[in-house]
Amino acid sequence: MGNSRAKAERRIEISGTKKRKEGLEGERQRESFELEKLKLIQIRSAQEPQMEGARIPSKKLSKLLHKYDTKENICLYIVLFERQASRMSLQRELWVTHLLGLLPQEITQIIARESKEKANDYDHVKKLLLKRFQLTLEKFRQLFNISEMN
Repeated sequence: MGNSRAKAERRIEISGTKKRKEGLEGERQRESFELEKLKLIQIRSAQEPQMEGARIPSKKLSKLLHKYDTKENICLYIVLFERQASRMSLQRELWVTHLLGLLPQEITQIIARESKEKANDYDHVKKLLLKRFQLTLEKFRQLFNISEMN
């Protein structure tokens, strides 16, 4: 009987050792998983500032600045757009993209006719819009007279 009791104790000891090993292995796997998760979070957070400039401000910008109406002065609208984009720390390379979302279709078609490089260059797009919608002296007089009557 002493021998079978020793065997039973040995089996219990082996079983306990196996359970501890399994527990340690499970703990290692959880730690490895958590480590990988932290690495992914760190990579994502390093990329967020770039993504933030591209995504989030466009929604905020459209709430802060109304869509351009062709009856308005394009010069003033561009000044307002630039100020809002600067306040929001919007990357300048993204200004054309956000401006296009605020312009009517007939104006975006004018920009779409430009080469890809020119269409993505904010300074070129700005010059194009100012030239295309520049107030002529006669138009300015008409607007002035209308405002004087009101």
